[in-house]
Amino acid sequence: MAGLPFVVQPRLQPIVERIGDEDSGIIEIERRGFLSVAEKTFLQQGAGNDEVASHLLKVIRKVSSDLRIPADKAHVLVMDALSGNTNKDKNYPKVVENYSADLDVVTQIAVQHESKKEYLRAICMIIHRINSDFDLDNVSEIHPTIITGLSKLCEEEENKSTERLISSKANSEFSSKETEVSALEKK
Repeated sequence: MAGLPFVVQPRLQPIVERIGDEDSGIIEIERRGFLSVAEKTFLQQGAGNDEVASHLLKVIRKVSSDLRIPADKAHVLVMDALSGNTNKDKNYPKVVENYSADLDVVTQIAVQHESKKEYLRAICMIIHRINSDFDLDNVSEIHPTIITGLSKLCEEEENKSTERLISSKANSEFSSKETEVSALEKK
């Protein structure tokens, strides 16, 4: 944000966050309270095609066609079957029994996709905030605790979570007021 002619400076300044533990090692990364345009673009390009939605749509169309029901009704039945909710519709048992293999595939893809998103968020944080020359071939060598921590930070930044920044600012303001009071007491 350097170089912008602010009339009022942003009230929250970035803080340095520590991620990891003694087993994984500890790294430091800047928490800003938001994702930059470059970070958002990186995540959007990485998420690109959503395999989960594609496979889910295929199952919904198949159920709709096979059972001769509207797609919106098939959607509700499939989603209930995937989430384990019971449904009183007469077709629900057919969906659970006859399409269990298709539902399993959707579930497996969803799990893989979530894992991919976790790595994507972690890589985004590494490349944009820690080391822009990071070699992607080294991702498999990063400890899972670091991956999870970076991914969580990215997710919080994406949600514009500023709690840590605000608490950090409050603590530093309290600390500086405490210093002022002790200085006055000494006089």
